Amino acid sequence: MIEGIVASIIGAVVVAISVAVYRSSWFGDFFDLLLITMGKLRVRQPSGAPQTVRKLQKRIVRLLLAGQSLIGVHKGQFGKSTSPSESKKWQTQGDRENFSIKPRMYLTYWPTLILHRHNLVKRYVGFARLSIHSLFSNNRIFVAQSASPNMAPDREPVLVSYRHTMAGSLILAAFESWNPTTRATLDAMLDPKNDWQKKNGGWLQVSDDFKTADLWASAYAVKLLNMCLSTSSPFSKGEQTRAERLLISTLSFFEEQWAKKHWAFGQLTAEEAAVPLYIDLVQALAQWKPSMASDCLKVFETWLSPSGDLSDSYKAKLKGVPPEQLYARMAYAYYLGDNDSNIWKILFERLVQGDLTELYSSDLSFTLDMSFAYSNDANKKIRQSSFVCG
Repeated sequence: MIEGIVASIIGAVVVAISVAVYRSSWFGDFFDLLLITMGKLRVRQPSGAPQTVRKLQKRIVRLLLAGQSLIGVHKGQFGKSTSPSESKKWQTQGDRENFSIKPRMYLTYWPTLILHRHNLVKRYVGFARLSIHSLFSNNRIFVAQSASPNMAPDREPVLVSYRHTMAGSLILAAFESWNPTTRATLDAMLDPKNDWQKKNGGWLQVSDDFKTADLWASAYAVKLLNMCLSTSSPFSKGEQTRAERLLISTLSFFEEQWAKKHWAFGQLTAEEAAVPLYIDLVQALAQWKPSMASDCLKVFETWLSPSGDLSDSYKAKLKGVPPEQLYARMAYAYYLGDNDSNIWKILFERLVQGDLTELYSSDLSFTLDMSFAYSNDANKKIRQSSFVCG
């Protein structure tokens, strides 16, 4: 009998310690990741059951970790479930980068930024940081081209990816603003002897003979140049003067592209491309081009219903895109650009009723960031609002 009591006490102590370890350390995150990999952990929202802010955050972190590559060429990077065909849609048409091995920069940038901002899963964020840092060689990221008909079979030409170099520098800057790599990237951007920027203000994607300006490389350039002009910048007054001139010319390029086709490019319509681009540009637009930031939101408003929901016509226009992705991006655009309105909350509440497994790592990160602003009460249940925007 005494042995049974002792065994029960020991069992209770072991369970208590195990629960404490699971809740308070990286072991819980690792165990969740293992279960997700084995397909044993529920990651979808139970149908019809409102979830709390805390449960939503935990589910999002699990999904992000499940999408982080642990081995291979993309080791440490997020977004492993995203297909190469989807990634290709967002590239400048005509670029010959090998999509099977291209770095997942955008899909790693947002999870790293948001998880680091909220001090979550430090080990996995550190893993991503090391992955991006390892991509740099002499402060540049080189990428392989896809094979062309006349290419010798033993050749695999490489070229500098300006787009990846700038994106990687932004990721590293999230941890240390003026680390040597980010400073070197900005130095190269400011050097008038280099040709990263075109005369029209747009920035090139890669260093080959394909000379079309790339919207996403240009967006990364805007963010870096705006950093260069911050009060904490170590750059000289002369360098900052040049950075401001380059920034204004880049924003003028975006103004021109907005006036022409609302940032549609390649295979992407304005409805699909404009919202994510706005998310990357909104901070600089609010500071340097507030009228343009306002004009973007006016166009986005035409894609909403009177109550602030995504309109049926907008979703029909993008019927090939899961609605959860559309909700996440539009909600975050309003969260960043018009936080005083209720629109982002309406869209956020509708988003979390859907299937979060449809979201890419960037969309999951947007949702996670908004969840912390939705309520200070982690136990608050997220219910769909019935109020109408004014």
